[in-house]
Amino acid sequence: MLVILASCGDNKNKSRKRAGNVKEHPWDNVTDSMMMQHCQCVFTTMRKNKPSTTEDSCWKIVSAKFEDTLKALGYYDQTSIRDYRSSPVLKMKPCKEMYALIAKESEEERAKKLIFSGEIVSQKQRPNGEVEIVLINKIKHETKTFISKTFFENPAEANKKVSSYEIIIEYEVRRNPTTKQEEYFVKKQDQIMLIEAVRSGD
Repeated sequence: MLVILASCGDNKNKSRKRAGNVKEHPWDNVTDSMMMQHCQCVFTTMRKNKPSTTEDSCWKIVSAKFEDTLKALGYYDQTSIRDYRSSPVLKMKPCKEMYALIAKESEEERAKKLIFSGEIVSQKQRPNGEVEIVLINKIKHETKTFISKTFFENPAEANKKVSSYEIIIEYEVRRNPTTKQEEYFVKKQDQIMLIEAVRSGD
């Protein structure tokens, strides 16, 4: 009889262990609450703000709110910003709508950029060290003068086999405090794009 009782007790213990193995992590319910509150925060506060900025702000708010709870459950993010989004343990997921909203934001930001493409007409250095560069877009019959920190390399001069080329730049408009005229300044000097056409048979 004693053996049978002991056996029954062992089976109960094993059942408890098996049940324990399939239980969710103690923080699973917490992360569900975190994601729900994050989404509520995003769609409550976003309005005129950028989706990406709002998402970041809301993650910081929610992370701070739940940090003590997660620490009590044995999970603690050691990073200085306490950003739980990228945690492989917590497996956070953004709101479904955020993917589309952030993609739309990126497209709108690209559309706002001032872009010009063309060939070099002339380059000269100003007394203050800035370089004045004139570009022409032959397709649009448009010429613009840009201010750059350095000279542009002319592909046609560097390689005689180049029959045509196109320099693509992003620029910004600034008002000259002396002349009160608008001037075009080259942005992201290290990200200027160059497209070349090389003659064949030379």
